Amino acid sequence: MQDPNEKPEAENEDYAFLQETIKKESVRKKTAKKIGKTALGGALFGACACLAFCALKTPLESRLHQNTNTVTIPEDGTGQSEEQETQSDAQQGTVGAGDQAGTADSSGGTDQTGQTGQAEQSEAQERELTQEDYADVVEKLNQASSEARKSIVTITQAETTAGGPVEKEAGGSASGILIADNGQELLVLTENSVTDGADSWLIRMADGSSQQAALKARDKNTGLAVLSISRSQITSESWEAIETAMLGNSNTVSIREPVLAWSRESGNAQRQSFGTIQDESLQVTITDMELDVLPTDMTFTQTENGALFNLRGEVVGLVMPNMKEAGDTAASDDAAGKNDAVVYGISDLKSTIQLLSNGKSVPYIGIRGKMVDETTEQAEGVPEGFYVTEVAADSPAMAAGIQSGDILTKLGASEITSFDGYHNTLLNTKTGDELKITGQRRGNDGYKEIEFVAKVGSRD
Repeated sequence: MQDPNEKPEAENEDYAFLQETIKKESVRKKTAKKIGKTALGGALFGACACLAFCALKTPLESRLHQNTNTVTIPEDGTGQSEEQETQSDAQQGTVGAGDQAGTADSSGGTDQTGQTGQAEQSEAQERELTQEDYADVVEKLNQASSEARKSIVTITQAETTAGGPVEKEAGGSASGILIADNGQELLVLTENSVTDGADSWLIRMADGSSQQAALKARDKNTGLAVLSISRSQITSESWEAIETAMLGNSNTVSIREPVLAWSRESGNAQRQSFGTIQDESLQVTITDMELDVLPTDMTFTQTENGALFNLRGEVVGLVMPNMKEAGDTAASDDAAGKNDAVVYGISDLKSTIQLLSNGKSVPYIGIRGKMVDETTEQAEGVPEGFYVTEVAADSPAMAAGIQSGDILTKLGASEITSFDGYHNTLLNTKTGDELKITGQRRGNDGYKEIEFVAKVGSRD
C-alpha cells in the first residue's frame, strides 16, 4: 500500500531537476557578480590612472623631455634693449658676469662694444700714466681673470670602462670655454685636435668636478670643435662655481688695450697671462675665409690653446695653433713665431661657432684667394672679383673644375665684392646644396665668363 506522504517518482525527479537547475543558476550568478566587480574595479583603476597621467603629463614632459633651444650668437654691433643696457651697466662692477645657469640667450654671447671703456683707455693713453693708474689696471685684470676662469675648463680624452669613463692613457688634452647652454646641454668650445682618435671626453670644471662629454660638431677647416655635457650631470654646487663666457667684439680692440689669457699647453695646467694689444689686427687667409690675428706681447707655445679676454671679461680672441700654411703671406708670422700659437679674433669665428653649437656642419668649398680691387683691375687688366690662388685637393671646388687663376664674381645670385661677403654667402648654404658659381677664366683671347656647379661639402 502506498504511503500517502510518499511523492510519486516522476514528481521527485521534477523537483530534483528544479533543485539542480536552481543550484547551477546560483553559481553562475556568483561568477557573474565576481566578474562584474573585477571589471568595475579595473575600470575605476583605469580612470584614476588616466586622470593621474593627464595631471602629471605636462610637468613630467617639461622635466624629462625639455626642448633643445637654438643657440644664437648676436653679430657684432647688435643693439641692446634698454633692459639689457641696464643689466650691462650693472655688470660693470663684476666684470664678465654671465648667467650661472647658462641660458641660450645670454650664453650665446652679447657683444658689448664698450665705447665708454675705450674712451677711458684712449684718455689714459694720451696722458702720462701714474702709479695709481697701473695699480687700477692690475686690479681690474685680476678681477677679470678671476671671473673669466669660471668659464675655462680642461678637456682630456677618455675611454669607457665597467666603472665608468676614465682618462685615456697617453690621450690628448686641451683647454676649453663654456660658451652656451641650450636647455639640455652645456656646450664647450675647444680645439679640434682633442677630438681626434676619441669618442668620449672628461671635462674638469673650475670647481674641480669632472663631467663626461660627447662631440656636438667639429670643423677641421678652422680647427674648432664643440663638445656637449648633459645638464643632468652638473650639480647645483658646480653651477654656482661656473659661468658661460660672453663673446665680445674683436673688431673694437685698440692698441695698448690691456688683455688677459687663460691657456693650456698639452700636458700642463691652466695658466694665466697678462699683456696688451701691440698693433692693429693682421690678416691670415685659410681655406674659404680670412681671419684677423690680434698681435699681443704674450708668448704662446705651438701646442697651447685657450682664450683671450678684455677687461670686461668678454672673449675677444682664441689662442690656437698657427693655421698659416706654406705659400701663405707672412701676416700671422708677424704676430708670433712661425710655429707658435697665435690669437685669432673671435668676431671672424662667431658664425662658425654658432653652427657648431647647434650641431650643424660648416659649409666648405675649398679655395683660397684674394680680392682684386678696382686699382688692380685697371693696372693689370685683371677682372674685379675673387682671385683663386689655391684649390684644395679633393675639394668640392676641385670637383667642380675651379682652377688657380680663375676669378670668381658670383656665388649663387650674390656678387662677390669682399672676402667676408664670399664667406658669409657660403655659410648661408647647407652641405649637399648645389651652388652655382660664376667666374672669369683667362684664355688666348683674354678673360671669358665661365660657370661652375659645386656641391657644398664640409670638413667634419
